Amino acid sequence: MKNKKSCFNILMLFLFLFFTLSCAHAEPAAEPMIVEASPSFLSVTAKGDREKFEEDHWVSRNASGGIDNLSLSKKLNDQDSLNFDGRAILGNHDYNSNLTLAREGVGSLNFGFKEYRKYFDGTGGHYSGFANYTPVELDKDLNLDIGGFKLEGILAKEDAPEYSLSYERDFREGSKSVLRWLRVTGPGSVSRNINPTYLDTNEKIDRVKLGVKHETKDSLASAEQLWESTKVKNNSIYSQTYTIATGVLGNPSIQDLHMDSDRYATTLRYAKDLNDKLTASCGLLYNHEVAGSLENLNGSTNRDNPASIEQNSVTLVPNFSFTPFKSFLMSFASKAEFNNKNGTSSNNTATTAIDIESNTYSKIFIQSLELKYSGMKDIVWFADGEFEKSYKDQFEEQSASPFGSGSNNFSRKSDIVSNITNYTVGCKWYPISKLSLTLQGKNRDGFTDNKHEFLTGDIVSPTLGDTYRGFIDTMTYYTRSPSAKLKYKPFKWLASNLGYTYDSTVYGIRTRVSEQTMKSKYYAHIYSGEITLTPYEYLYCSFFYERKNATTKTAADRGTIPLYNADVDVYRFNYGYALTKNISMDGGYSAYNTANFNDFNAAGIPLGLDNTAQDIFLGLKHSLNKDSSCALKYTYSMYDEDSNNNVDDYEAHLISVAMSKKF
Repeated sequence: MKNKKSCFNILMLFLFLFFTLSCAHAEPAAEPMIVEASPSFLSVTAKGDREKFEEDHWVSRNASGGIDNLSLSKKLNDQDSLNFDGRAILGNHDYNSNLTLAREGVGSLNFGFKEYRKYFDGTGGHYSGFANYTPVELDKDLNLDIGGFKLEGILAKEDAPEYSLSYERDFREGSKSVLRWLRVTGPGSVSRNINPTYLDTNEKIDRVKLGVKHETKDSLASAEQLWESTKVKNNSIYSQTYTIATGVLGNPSIQDLHMDSDRYATTLRYAKDLNDKLTASCGLLYNHEVAGSLENLNGSTNRDNPASIEQNSVTLVPNFSFTPFKSFLMSFASKAEFNNKNGTSSNNTATTAIDIESNTYSKIFIQSLELKYSGMKDIVWFADGEFEKSYKDQFEEQSASPFGSGSNNFSRKSDIVSNITNYTVGCKWYPISKLSLTLQGKNRDGFTDNKHEFLTGDIVSPTLGDTYRGFIDTMTYYTRSPSAKLKYKPFKWLASNLGYTYDSTVYGIRTRVSEQTMKSKYYAHIYSGEITLTPYEYLYCSFFYERKNATTKTAADRGTIPLYNADVDVYRFNYGYALTKNISMDGGYSAYNTANFNDFNAAGIPLGLDNTAQDIFLGLKHSLNKDSSCALKYTYSMYDEDSNNNVDDYEAHLISVAMSKKF
């Protein structure tokens, strides 16, 4: 509420100053103001899990209405103009406004405000091994109000540098669901984390930007200074148990977390056309950030867990674009980043205090090359590649009080080297008129080598075994993703395309305790097709279908965990039809479904989904005259989920009425 009042007061002051200044210079023969308004109203009837409906559609389950669009435009005099665009939908917390006062040849003043609401469902998980257990639904509406405002002034005189100064405030406030579900214990002391919980959050980000930009015929130079401050307050239930047999809900562990950070960033850019074939540019970014957090569990006054971090980085990015001849383009870019990061944290329990200190210095070098050749008849070749190499030197020290508490004391130095390669090769071929075929292959390879040197604490622990924190020695992965897309438009009224993509990724991890590399694999086949028909001037329709077959096999599979098969189908149909010159109608159908929950439920792991979602809509629009129109729309929405014992199911009917009038 404070954010809204502040924005409202600033907007009123902004309007008062603008109208005062503009009226002082306005001429008697000023042009009339052009106004266009579009009021709208939405009625919703939802049955079942209405919170799930809100989460899926970002629409309140209650009625809402207001001004969908309001625009004003006025020429105040020969130099000054005023423009406003905005919307305000009450009941759905959807607000947006932009106001600009501009003087030709001088600059402009701009004010913008936006706010929207994101909804979350508070339903927990289902496990069929718990007889007669119904997934829990939180008795709290979960939603976040997300938005911000911006006040900006721009001075842009002809043949002079452009200066800008702005202040921004972004905010997020409310409650949201989290993936850290709580424990439920059933028969045989079997436990599953399927009890839902939520997070209360209040986040504010303030930014001040100062910029200057100068552009000439063949060059562009700019500089920007940013000051940013972030403050976050979170509160959540960190852990809590529920026992089905006794119906006893254990005492919750409450986490109260405060975080704040300050960031200062300087950005410099310069670009110049060296000649008609070569363009060069360069960018420099300096970033300094200081952040801290304070965690409190269960309201304790002597068990706060503080943490802090300080980071400095310098990034240099040169770039060259070269066109040696008309049909060939070559672009080369390089990036060098140097980062120094120091952090401390404390983890305090009733009997032990653990202090951690980490110092990290990293260097990252990236080179990228992009090529495009169109000199051959009916075919265009393209390729790009990116090569990244990074070095990281890290020192970590952990000490416990009282000293020697288990395996809590250690100090370690790590040297980490990573190599990542990305490249794409492909072509676009036009074998015959109105037919095109695009073929490309994307590849990504990565290798990380961790060399750990324990200065103290490298011991064999009775509880941890022959291992230590940061136990990964090497990690490799590679991705192969070939794809093909065929477009065919044999007639003016018919267009179609077919697509196929194959994704394959293999991860390999080797640890200290094993010389064997453990591999996990993901692969997917994605098929898609679309047809668009316009047989008559007043009729349009399109059909779309996509099928994705994805499989994941992890290194943890020992014959008891099945493959993760994610089969997803997506359907979409839309049409538009002009009944008369002034009356038109449109409609559509969309659906998706998945089916992989039972694969895991039989193994005692409540993962995956078996669900179907469908939406049908019908619309009618009547243009009363060139300056006004009205529209009516009906939507039916349905969701069915077997994997959660159908507690998330819903049906909803939405009816909206909208008008538009230009004055």
